[in-house]
Amino acid sequence: AVAHLLAPEAAPCELFARALSADGPTVLRSAPPASSDAARGPVREPGC
Repeated sequence: AVAHLLAPEAAPCELFARALSADGPTVLRSAPPASSDAARGPVREPGC
């Protein structure tokens, strides 16, 4: 990653932006399921 930052010419801003945008949605998508699981935990506790 550092190499790309040091050599912008080798890695166009477009590719870098695409990588960030690709990682962003992935992280956001991974977050909701985790939140749902965490929410289910507390719900199960009171239920028991």
